[in-house]
Amino acid sequence: MPNLNFMNMQDKFVAHLDSDEVMNIPRLNQALKLTQYYYKYVLDKLDASEKRGLPENIESYYEQCFKETYYPTIGSVVNSV
Repeated sequence: MPNLNFMNMQDKFVAHLDSDEVMNIPRLNQALKLTQYYYKYVLDKLDASEKRGLPENIESYYEQCFKETYYPTIGSVVNSV
């Protein structure tokens, strides 16, 4: 698989809708790790009253949201075939 970064993918397939028939979606592991780090950094700077309703553990929250959206989608695709 070609080594595309997110900006290349966005420019090529989202913004400009090139005629390429195959889209190689880049791995976003680094973006996820950066987001998790930044979230924890910002959360640590907030007062307790400002944290109200925000998840303490962004990794667990991500996993929960992923499961809630990914698995029902897969089930609906499999059941529609």
